[in-house]
Amino acid sequence: MIQPKPNDKLDAGNGARSELTPWSFVRAAGRANLLVATLVVAEFSGIALVKHDPKAFQMGLWLVPFVTLVIWVTAAVLCLLAPTPRGLRALGRRLVGRHQSSLSARSRIWDDWLDSPESHER
Repeated sequence: MIQPKPNDKLDAGNGARSELTPWSFVRAAGRANLLVATLVVAEFSGIALVKHDPKAFQMGLWLVPFVTLVIWVTAAVLCLLAPTPRGLRALGRRLVGRHQSSLSARSRIWDDWLDSPESHER
């Protein structure tokens, strides 16, 4: 039997991490918005049918824009905060690198006599 070729885009189990892009957050927010809005409308439609109260359905319709706003603002905040750990790590490396690079190439203990290219045999 022939083994199927692994698809690296779909198979992230090999330790590779997919890069987060703004498009990732837009897709996630769109899916979450669709799911939550559908559940809100379905729930308030059920309440309106059971209680025979059309105001309950109107309440559900007014709740959808609020939920949409909350979902998209949350996605925007998460999109802005997602690169923070990587940025802090890079900043830390940069600060530590500057501190170490300020030292001269040779230590103060090193003797120039040992470092010279001529032979030092007696």
